[in-house]
Amino acid sequence: MKRAQARMQLLRDSTQRVAWYWWAAAYFVILTVAMTWPLVLRMGNAIAGKHGDSLLFIWLIGWAQKSLFTLHQSPLFTSLINYPEGWRPATTEITPAMVLTGLPFSLLGGPVLGYNMSLLLSFASSGFIICWWVYRVTGRLVAGMIAGTIFAFSSYRVAHFMAGHLNLLGTQWLALYFMSMYEVLESSPKSRVWVFVGGVALGLVAWTSQYYLYMTLVLSVLFVLIHAFVRGARFVLQRAYACRLLGILAVSVPLLIVAEYPYLEAAQAGELPSRGIGEAIRNSAGLADYILPTTWNDIAGDWVIERFDRSLWVESSLYIGIGVFSMVLLALVAPDDRFGSKATRLHMFAMAVAALVLSLGPELRCFSGASPPHLPHALGWILDACEAAVPLPGSLLSRFLPFYTSVRVPARYGAYVILFLSVLAGIGTAFLLTSGPRVRRHLLVAILLAILAFDLEPWRVRFSSIEGREVDYWLATQPGGGAVIELPIDGQDTRLYAYYGLIHGKPIFGGQNIFPYQLDEEINAALGEIPDREALNLLRSVGAQYFIVDVGWYDEIHALDDLELAMTELAVRRVAVIDGYQVYVLEP
Repeated sequence: MKRAQARMQLLRDSTQRVAWYWWAAAYFVILTVAMTWPLVLRMGNAIAGKHGDSLLFIWLIGWAQKSLFTLHQSPLFTSLINYPEGWRPATTEITPAMVLTGLPFSLLGGPVLGYNMSLLLSFASSGFIICWWVYRVTGRLVAGMIAGTIFAFSSYRVAHFMAGHLNLLGTQWLALYFMSMYEVLESSPKSRVWVFVGGVALGLVAWTSQYYLYMTLVLSVLFVLIHAFVRGARFVLQRAYACRLLGILAVSVPLLIVAEYPYLEAAQAGELPSRGIGEAIRNSAGLADYILPTTWNDIAGDWVIERFDRSLWVESSLYIGIGVFSMVLLALVAPDDRFGSKATRLHMFAMAVAALVLSLGPELRCFSGASPPHLPHALGWILDACEAAVPLPGSLLSRFLPFYTSVRVPARYGAYVILFLSVLAGIGTAFLLTSGPRVRRHLLVAILLAILAFDLEPWRVRFSSIEGREVDYWLATQPGGGAVIELPIDGQDTRLYAYYGLIHGKPIFGGQNIFPYQLDEEINAALGEIPDREALNLLRSVGAQYFIVDVGWYDEIHALDDLELAMTELAVRRVAVIDGYQVYVLEP
């Protein structure tokens, strides 16, 4: 009888815990919609921010859909870009985990919808996984929800969201991997399950970003070493300890092989770019980046822009925040082990410090950017102190660790800084919620939420439309597979040409500014000489068929009549005028 009652109580407790997880998931979904509002109203035809790297990832989702479901071929090579040579997407980040996340939605409503859904899901899942981790450590769901909010809507993630870096927003797998590593090293009752989850999560990190994979492997070594130090020899010198770590590696190996195959193939073809230490120095964080409020903050943003070089704002937006710092400090000074052992708190703090040091790159810098800040004369000593180039561990890693210079932007270690600090902030919040008289706790929590509202202020989302043109849909109905040339070659919206190519389905010359292509020099020169007769003959010989002319652009520079006359004299036939575009056909 007692056993049956115990089972029923255990079932009720389990159901309650699951219910709380659903509440947490709903919270992060609603918060994501609110913080990115009104993006949810324009999911299928607009993106947050300006046209830029986002167009690459939209194209990758659209190309995956087209190659897999229409052309029935591998998406690892395309002849639709950089015609006639073709293009290998693995010369840049192909982020298959994020592409596959958006693919089902792309099938329903197009690649722009798929891209936006993949972005929004990254916010909700990143927050939920950190919430889950903190909840497991502290047993306090509210503390977990605050920690997840700090991580999901950190300045790092918001900056890359506005820049359209879909690959770098896949931070949910970083959180899941290190959470699994923690559970495995701490000998969780379900360690075998966490071994499997950790291995899969590491594979998904590799499927998300090569930057994150390399950084995660470096930090994994530190994660184990620091854990061994804070836990002591007795805890780690066990056979099971090493076996669990090897288990994670064994599970991840097949996924890692699949993830790295496209890049190895591109390397064999000599198409991967090489990086030098100079590039790493330019793209390293400065200590001030973790202190300066974001440029989009209504209260302090303008002050920061006026006094500091924020030209690299996308990479240098690493503001931690007063609220996070306060909760981290509370977690470190808390005297008891109610919410995470002292070893756990030291482990998380040491990892945050290690990631911060690596984010500073090869040399210590106080400020990122090329220009010195505009500080009062009394603070000139700060600039003098910052002139000394103090070497950091990143310098040694660049010299002795294979491929470390491929980590072009050390500032992206900042993602890990905020990850570990978020866990610590959650632990500190748990102490705050349960310490002292109720009235004082409520007052302190209100103050904390007010500070976080400043730190995580909703940003003003500006949109850029991405829609197909009528001429693209018309061109899709035309026979023949000849290549398309968009005129002007160097127009303002050339980065959209690849997206338009997904609609009309015909190959285009070049990748139009967002793809690292290398077009044949002779063909590239011919594109710049249109409508020269010899240039047209060369382009005809390699399969050019259609010219799409932006009438408005040529009208603005008073060159449309000259272009039309030249095309007519060279017997290039105009076949359509559609919504501000002229279409010419280059006959065989």
